Amino acid sequence: MAFSIDAAQKAIRDRVDFRVLRLPAFHPDLGTSIRDSALDARLEELTTYFTVFAFIVPRTEILRVPSIDAALASGTKDYCLIQNAGHLFFGQTDFALDMAEALEKCEFLMGRILDRGGYFYLDEQCLLINRRAWEKLGRPAFGIPGSDTQDVAIPDFTPSVAGIGDLKPSSRGTLPITARFGYGWRAISAGLSGGYATRQWPVALDRWHLGCTAYLEDFGSWRAALTASVLTAPEGGLPGLRGYVGTLRRRFMANADSPPVFVFNSEADLDIPTLSLRDGLDCAFVLAAGFKSNRILETLGFHEKTEVVFYDYSAAALALKKMCVEEWDGADFGGFFTAVRPRLEAMFTRKLSYMQPEALASVEALNLEFQAEMRTVFASPHVWQAHWHRFRKLRHHFVQIDLIATPEQARTMMATHARGDAVMWVSDMFNAPYAVGTYSYAHRENAFAGLGAELSEKTTAHLLIGGAPAQWHPVAP
Repeated sequence: MAFSIDAAQKAIRDRVDFRVLRLPAFHPDLGTSIRDSALDARLEELTTYFTVFAFIVPRTEILRVPSIDAALASGTKDYCLIQNAGHLFFGQTDFALDMAEALEKCEFLMGRILDRGGYFYLDEQCLLINRRAWEKLGRPAFGIPGSDTQDVAIPDFTPSVAGIGDLKPSSRGTLPITARFGYGWRAISAGLSGGYATRQWPVALDRWHLGCTAYLEDFGSWRAALTASVLTAPEGGLPGLRGYVGTLRRRFMANADSPPVFVFNSEADLDIPTLSLRDGLDCAFVLAAGFKSNRILETLGFHEKTEVVFYDYSAAALALKKMCVEEWDGADFGGFFTAVRPRLEAMFTRKLSYMQPEALASVEALNLEFQAEMRTVFASPHVWQAHWHRFRKLRHHFVQIDLIATPEQARTMMATHARGDAVMWVSDMFNAPYAVGTYSYAHRENAFAGLGAELSEKTTAHLLIGGAPAQWHPVAP
């Protein structure tokens, strides 16, 4: 999966170790929760995936650790960002800039500070720890939940309607407290005694992250909702679950308001084998995005009876592809798209969302992008024109379908059209944000395996081009 490296994210990656845990939730009256392995697996997957894209960090640099003390001991960078399974970060450059500011404000500890009426502790969802300060303090233990009597440092703080402010060192020493202690009480006390404040997460970051209250509510309802499709999962009457599922839906149902159109496809062709079938393909299942479908057919070969099945979850993308096949002569794509764009947009009541909008700014920009996409396979305009002339004469089908949402419909589509020597291009759809954010790994894996099984049954030979579902989990150190 390719990333566009961003300087703001890199500045964070250079200074931060990323850690994921499965900590029991703490309630000051009830103690700690139990954990559910099936739910934890899904929550951990979501946390890891969102972290990869928010910070543009390789998954292999996100480690699973058993405790916060282990998280601090396992890294070397200036800061340690610790997330409990289920916590989500999202955003791009603006988020990274706000996060960078948070790093500068983190003297020692930063998190959601909670008041127990005599001592303070930290919500276990997400913590930022300054490792250099932790080292100067003698590497104090973080502090885990338990009922006991302990001496804790007394901070200066200012309560407000919005909650507790930062905890600042004071000259009032320590006080013996008998209580059910939560996470971080020992580190807070050690920091205050050593002259370091414990700070609340900045308000600027509120829009960029989301906590998970699965283990403070009915985790069975959470498990049912998150292991199904979050687009259709019942939210129940649980406020935390309703907010969590609602956020995922808003992020992954954007296409319902703005149907996407990938006019181009800038994927590399490394996954297309450099071979040519003697008689060419008999059948090709290809996405409507851009022209990688033509690069695949040109590389593998096709004949006059080859059937091409364009499939896509976007009706707008299919409509544009159908216009291309039926109306375009293969020359001056910029002029053609500019001419048909108003007609395409008039077909839909909702505003279309064009991917790579900068490439659509002018006829010249469109033609430059088209040439960049095609030149790896088509050595000259003459070669392309010859291909397009043959391609348009083939039998084409246009099928609106979501392979992941409706795997049974995908099998029906293939059973209807698959034959002989076939190819199916799925791109990286099984690892796209929509896929991982909406469906569990088990669902995605089953849907992907069904494609291979159907192709094996209905064809003489087949090639599946694209990424298999990946398990987006942190790695053990």
